[in-house]
Amino acid sequence: MQVREKQLRTSLTRNAGKIVVKVGSRLLSRQGRVDVQRIQQLSQQISSLANDGRQVSLVSSGAVGTAMTLLDSDRPTGLGLLQAYAAIGQAELIQQYNREFEKHGKRAAQVLLTIDDMDDRQRYLNLRNTFISLFELGAIPVINENDCVATEEISVTFGDNDRLAANVAMLVDADLLIILSDVDALYDRNPCEADACRIGWVEQLDDRTRKAAVDPGGEERSFSKGGMSSKMEAAAMAASVGIPTLIAGGHVPDILEKIMAGEEQG
Repeated sequence: MQVREKQLRTSLTRNAGKIVVKVGSRLLSRQGRVDVQRIQQLSQQISSLANDGRQVSLVSSGAVGTAMTLLDSDRPTGLGLLQAYAAIGQAELIQQYNREFEKHGKRAAQVLLTIDDMDDRQRYLNLRNTFISLFELGAIPVINENDCVATEEISVTFGDNDRLAANVAMLVDADLLIILSDVDALYDRNPCEADACRIGWVEQLDDRTRKAAVDPGGEERSFSKGGMSSKMEAAAMAASVGIPTLIAGGHVPDILEKIMAGEEQG
């Protein structure tokens, strides 16, 4: 890692008092089912950050996937059934997070949002006040899109939870947005290719980085909506108001601790 990149990473993470962490459906799934162990590991790391005095918000996908696990079912088709799965899965997902946070002296606070909440000024200000109060109470906001009241297909509202995470980062004036993925970084080509090279630092979203933002796909695709291109767009949204974004591999042991130590991740 170049000296300048190391200095920038260390400075950004050391001074980050407000952090938004986003985890995707594919990261939370294993062999077509919700990976409870991954939720336990992430909850422990997020609790550690919060116990260090940082204000941490978690944007978590996985409601529909959790329902698929509970009901032993494939992903349904049709808006009504998808919304029903989201309702069933969200209830279990927030309970799982709360159980794990409580082991470390923290408590989860469920926040379900729609794009209208961000567009309406009064609702936006109310949300800001709610987050301020949650942090004062020592809670960890766990945010997802409110799929149950979506008026379009679930795959089209915020677009995916990457953009939702960028919106939340702007809402809470975050110092850092961390997007954890099943892909450990942005690469100059499909990371499945043997000669793919990691891109460790991006100053601006240009044609080169847009072309590099390919999605390698995988067996967990039925769980998820976003890909690397949506993560780059989310990073561009956050950067437009001065919030840096780090895209890293959520499967790396103690990934959040390593990121906050300024290590070469993502």
